[in-house]
Amino acid sequence: MPELDEGGLTIRCVLPAGISLKEATRYPRIIRKEIAKYNEVRFVISQLGRNDDGTDPYGPNRIENTVQLRPYGSWTSGRNKHRLVMDIKHDLENALPGANFSISQPILDNVTEAVTGSAADLAVLIKGDDLNKLRELGNHVYKILKSVRGASETAMEQEGPQTQLVVELDREAAARYGINSKDVDSILELAIAGKPISQLYEGERKFDIALRYIQRRSVRPPRPFRT
Repeated sequence: MPELDEGGLTIRCVLPAGISLKEATRYPRIIRKEIAKYNEVRFVISQLGRNDDGTDPYGPNRIENTVQLRPYGSWTSGRNKHRLVMDIKHDLENALPGANFSISQPILDNVTEAVTGSAADLAVLIKGDDLNKLRELGNHVYKILKSVRGASETAMEQEGPQTQLVVELDREAAARYGINSKDVDSILELAIAGKPISQLYEGERKFDIALRYIQRRSVRPPRPFRT
């Protein structure tokens, strides 16, 4: 069946896994700037991470952009829609090396995601319990699909390995000082994630007041005096 032209685009950007929220917030503005420089574009809206109701389990490395195009009859550049899509993708890949971009349409994106769990027109699903083995098989399938003629955009949905901080408690040493492991866990939770200690009411709305450690900034040691 012929593809329905919706007059708009959905552009997904996947940044490297493990990127912090603070760092990721720099890139939606860059993406919007690259897209909005085309006169064929009416407006661009960006969404960083998961949506407000939390139904999309995306991290801060995922940016979705909804692009509304002007009526085709008003285009004066001589481009068609396919040429515009390719030019936008080329500019985005040059502006953000290392990021993966896929371009679809809003309704088509939602329909394919509901049917296959992925926004792609064609999706290969590999299921199992061993994440490392799944990643290995995924890379193998990815190379095959990328070599298929006509595959314009190929990517993997599974997130890559992420760095993590593991704190191991020396229980014998803690016992000598009379420190309970539960107390250590509470301190770590307070320092990293924060902990609600009270609540604030504004009319009918209620907010938690959380306590969290201040992130310590590294201070460069002073240079020694020369004698």
